[in-house]
Amino acid sequence: MKGISKQISVPIEAMSSYDERTFYPAFIKDLKNSKKEVIIASPWVRRKRMQVLLPVFKSLTDRNVKMSVITRPIDEYKKQFQEEGEKEIQKLKQIGVEIHFNSKDNRVFAIIDRKISWDGSMHIFSYVDGTEYMLRIADPAAAQQSLDFIW
Repeated sequence: MKGISKQISVPIEAMSSYDERTFYPAFIKDLKNSKKEVIIASPWVRRKRMQVLLPVFKSLTDRNVKMSVITRPIDEYKKQFQEEGEKEIQKLKQIGVEIHFNSKDNRVFAIIDRKISWDGSMHIFSYVDGTEYMLRIADPAAAQQSLDFIW
């Protein structure tokens, strides 16, 4: 993993903030508009969120959009969620999503077509309730900086 090597300036109009009520509709819209690649990191994968997201992901892989997911290994899930997490990850693999396991990884982000980045506190694959925050940045330089940081 690389560290951030430079600061970039992002126009304020390229940034927008979302909460737990507004995030998923905007995020799904971005997913549906993706053309080439989606990378999502979320530490936990749970059935409730996947029931909504899996059909969207399937439509993307059907259109040959490359999908990659970064999540924690199943043995790092709480015992009561390990079987559920394993089943949901298998569903992702079955539709062609590439899975990367990263131990003790708490990062939450998404990068869409190397043009849009989402970052914040909401676990994309497992959010159930609570107050959360996600920042959307529609700027290729910001998306590239995120990619440089994670890969």
